[in-house]
Amino acid sequence: STQLVTVGSAQLVEYWVNGEIVAESSSAPPFSANWVLGEDLFGEVTVYAIAYGESDLISIVPLKVDVPVSVINQNPSSPCDDGLTINDNNIQICLYAPDKDYVAIKGSWNSQFLNGELMKLSDDGFWWYETSLVDGDYFYQFNVDGEKLIADPWSKDVEWKDIIGFSESGDYNRAKTKFTIGAQDFDWSDESFSRPIINELIIYELHIGDFSPDINRYGLYNDVTAKIESGYFENLGINAIELMPVNEFEGNNSWGYNPSFYFASDKNYGSNYDLKHLIDECHKRGMAVIMDIALNHSYSQNPQVQMYFDPSAGEWGQPTSDSPWFNSTPKHDFNVGYDYNHESAHTKYFCKRVFKYWVEEFKIDGFRFDLSKGYTQNYSLGSLSQWNTYDLGRINILKEYANHIWSTHPDTYVILEHFADNSEETELANFGFMLWGNMHHEYSEASMGYGGDFTSAVYSNRGWASPHLISYMESHDEERCMYKNLNYGNFNETYDIRNFDIALDRIKLAYTFMMLVPGPKMLWQFGELGYNYPINLCEDGSSVSESCRTSPKPSAWSFYQDSSRMELYNLVSDINYLKRKIDVFSSQNFTYDLSGDIKRITLSTDQENATIIGNFGLTEASILPHFQHTG
Repeated sequence: STQLVTVGSAQLVEYWVNGEIVAESSSAPPFSANWVLGEDLFGEVTVYAIAYGESDLISIVPLKVDVPVSVINQNPSSPCDDGLTINDNNIQICLYAPDKDYVAIKGSWNSQFLNGELMKLSDDGFWWYETSLVDGDYFYQFNVDGEKLIADPWSKDVEWKDIIGFSESGDYNRAKTKFTIGAQDFDWSDESFSRPIINELIIYELHIGDFSPDINRYGLYNDVTAKIESGYFENLGINAIELMPVNEFEGNNSWGYNPSFYFASDKNYGSNYDLKHLIDECHKRGMAVIMDIALNHSYSQNPQVQMYFDPSAGEWGQPTSDSPWFNSTPKHDFNVGYDYNHESAHTKYFCKRVFKYWVEEFKIDGFRFDLSKGYTQNYSLGSLSQWNTYDLGRINILKEYANHIWSTHPDTYVILEHFADNSEETELANFGFMLWGNMHHEYSEASMGYGGDFTSAVYSNRGWASPHLISYMESHDEERCMYKNLNYGNFNETYDIRNFDIALDRIKLAYTFMMLVPGPKMLWQFGELGYNYPINLCEDGSSVSESCRTSPKPSAWSFYQDSSRMELYNLVSDINYLKRKIDVFSSQNFTYDLSGDIKRITLSTDQENATIIGNFGLTEASILPHFQHTG
């Protein structure tokens, strides 16, 4: 028992724990009472002594009681698998948290335990818990050393509302893992889907939030699905959709590069069912789905960060040196959030499980590794050139991840946002990776009438053996080409690229020479409609600021009713048809001259020839077309 003593002038003192009276005393001061500890209490427990006078409350005094914790070392009935495992109505929950004094589980089924039920510790360092539950929805958190309330790092569904009485003293304490006993599996309708070959890949990058048909509402998975079902992407000739990050991220208004939970889709966009429905509808129409994922870093809501964190270190706090997953300080200048250590066996295991989950549970067809050049332990802070140079350690990490994915799903796309030295990119491309090729500057300069050399859009010009360069003129990260044409286009007395119709014609010309350079290609959402709102437009639409870069942008769906913009849409559709359906336009037998005002590509097969010629200047020109044959 624990003896509690209160000194005062009251006539009655009640002692409360967890909303219940555990003892009371009405003898003369000093007041005292004995309280027998229950098995549901351990760690630091707050007892409230409520003192009453003749008729009125006098005071409420919190008393801190430190209750010893006795951890049981025992192995579970079956080996631990990180996170939650459901077997009929039996559950096993495991958390890898080395060097912690104790971990308890606070669930919606065991709320009578003030600090949760103590978990047992296995020989291999897992805290584990097992029980049986009836069908229904449930929630839980981990209480780590009485200092942190965290959701499961392996959560497949995260709930943010305060629905089971946990403290809301901090935003991070509000996250809870949600799961369902007796849930029905998604009924996939097309198991025969075959992914498009790389050389014919036409990727449409989109942001779920800004794809909304309603300018006043953030977008949902279902908004994209509705456009898929309407034939919008099929008619455009798209055969792959690349989703900007959709795993749970911090806040609701985000591009998704501030991730916190990697197995849960972000609730702001809809449910897991909605995302699976989107993917299923793509597959029914021959379109792959590629997932953008940010595993260079993570943010504060991530329980892996929270478990090993010093809030007083650095500008924003930082992971401690005993973190199994994170570097205390980042290894390169472009890092945001907290830097994963990809040479840690624990980080590698975690990332491999992330890839496996999305491919098998959601039938994702590929990944775009955001900031893949950051998957390094070579220290380069203060030296961008050093970060860019050939890095064998980084190459080996990326190859290990790719080999893991391809060992069970060999045709999965793995795309890198790398932008490193060409010797490194060449090795990665020849290994089987696809890599982003940012040609925004060159294509926008040509479109605006200021020259532009497209030579680097050609994979063979970089010395690559395979067409694994995804060259593009727009992505989520670049200013919109139509906006630049209208605001900065070149002009003379008779030809002004700032004119709307001419600006659209220039976009048509640029798209033709982007799409028909051999290799996979990517379009940014609404580029096919000449989207001309600036990238840094603020949400209210009244100002342009770098701080508004990721703010929601105006919808483009009204552009679909504009006949001039639809000419661009139809041109892009026709070019995509050529690339996907007419053999010569995906031929690897080609020559090119992509510098100067007059640019050309020639393509040949045994049966067909094609010549693409474009005048990017501001005046008429007479040329020799150099067709492959007369006739």
